Amino acid sequence: MTFPARALRNTRPISRRPRVERQVIALLRGEDTTLIKPRCLVQLRHLADSRGITVLPPGANYLSNSELTLLAWIAAAQRTAYRALFPPDPIIASLVERCALRLCKDGLLLQPFSLYSGWLKMHSPAFGTAS
Repeated sequence: MTFPARALRNTRPISRRPRVERQVIALLRGEDTTLIKPRCLVQLRHLADSRGITVLPPGANYLSNSELTLLAWIAAAQRTAYRALFPPDPIIASLVERCALRLCKDGLLLQPFSLYSGWLKMHSPAFGTAS
């Protein structure tokens, strides 16, 4: 399977990510899972794509920079103390918050490690650079 070079820049192996991160990424990418697929994650994937935030296709073995950013936003939305790390786009922020709440209800609470606050401070203001 091949992907655009831009999508693979600075990638990370999925196999080395925590279990809940792998599950959330699988849901975000639209992979078949045993979990219920929250509709908000499908909407988030399409909205992110329209904003230039790359979500790799199902089966990709790596986590893109954009997916790392989305994970961090969702992890921030699952914690009230980190609302300052929300995406600057209010439409994406609202959808990220809905997804975060739904994932919590499904028992998928991302670890604090998933916040990547340093990453968000460097990359989230410019959507186009988080590929």
